[in-house]
Amino acid sequence: MEKSGFVADPIYGEIKNEIMTNTLENGEKVDIEDIMKRFQVSKRVAFSALHCLHKSGILCKNIGENGFSVAVNSEAEHREKSRLKLAFFHLNYAVQKLQEKDAEICATCLRKELVYIKLAVAEQDTNVFINHVKNFYACMIHYTEMPAMEKNIEILSQTLRNMREKLFFKDFTTDIAEALEKLVIHLEAKEFEKCHLVIQKFYDNNISILFS
Repeated sequence: MEKSGFVADPIYGEIKNEIMTNTLENGEKVDIEDIMKRFQVSKRVAFSALHCLHKSGILCKNIGENGFSVAVNSEAEHREKSRLKLAFFHLNYAVQKLQEKDAEICATCLRKELVYIKLAVAEQDTNVFINHVKNFYACMIHYTEMPAMEKNIEILSQTLRNMREKLFFKDFTTDIAEALEKLVIHLEAKEFEKCHLVIQKFYDNNISILFS
């Protein structure tokens, strides 16, 4: 019986290298069947390699299809996407810690920041929006008692600053405000699993446009 993890590793490395060197370009499809033929491996092994690339943010799933497509343009973009993904992972960790402590106190803090975030979206005030998203995140990670997570605040802030000139930024800020409001509602109700789902759904639905 083949051990898919070990067999998939060199495939993962080879495909990642081709993407980072632009042999495979952004948006180009990467099909499981092609990987099976090229590397002479089973469908299970091919999918395992591509799934790992997807989890790393290097590939994205094709909507309505079974295959994947290249989701990054360069090593620098991959690093930026990886840092942003880590920030979302830490947000999930913060929810877990809140489950162990007093979520009501945090929800009060979050509600305050949410008011400013929604006003900033309505008035299209980017600077106010970014500042209060930073405050919201800081409030979320307060209970983790891990100061290292504070670097994520600047990562999120810089990402938002980089997006300001993009045409979809107004819609994106609206999506953020709506997602954060759902997060607060579920925190107040101590529906922690739903908190994780809100974070994951926002990440899945919005992360790709940050790098388009």
